[in-house]
Amino acid sequence: MKTPAHKIKEMENNGASVLTLIQLLLQTISDPLSAPEGLHEACKAQGKLAKFSCLINHEGEKPIVVTPMSLNTFKKTADRVIVPGGFQKLDTIRCEALNSFSILIPHGAKKHRTSSDVSSATRVSSVRVQQFVDSVSDFADRYNDLLRITRNIIHRASEGKFNRANEERILKQHLERALALPKSHLKIVEF
Repeated sequence: MKTPAHKIKEMENNGASVLTLIQLLLQTISDPLSAPEGLHEACKAQGKLAKFSCLINHEGEKPIVVTPMSLNTFKKTADRVIVPGGFQKLDTIRCEALNSFSILIPHGAKKHRTSSDVSSATRVSSVRVQQFVDSVSDFADRYNDLLRITRNIIHRASEGKFNRANEERILKQHLERALALPKSHLKIVEF
């Protein structure tokens, strides 16, 4: 029995929609801020992603169209158009896209993304990076001081100007400073 023309057209449209959705998900993984509205919520479940629809028009370019479909149709279409991997590959990409959104949400913040959330998440991220850089810089300064003191002790010892008790006291003080917690204006940053 021959497949009716309207079914073939529907299958082609579904295939194009799934491929377009994959492009959007891959773009979202590399740049979560570029994701179309609703994609974050849709990535939370397979069924939501199957029902996701969007139309993006860019001047001078062909519109980007993703049409909704049932989950079964979504899975069958993905298995047909994604080689190798099929729906399993699409689901892996969906999970990666969902994880890419997590960098936009500060730890402990509400999970719904608004434009103010995105800007505050970006600020939080840049503050954490700056704190990390400051911490590393502070540690590098302490380490360099410790190396300088050690070189001076070795130099004095080679010249015979070595007072063991005094050198041990100085070295102990600098080791304590080098191993102390970061300065009060710095915060310990965990990634």
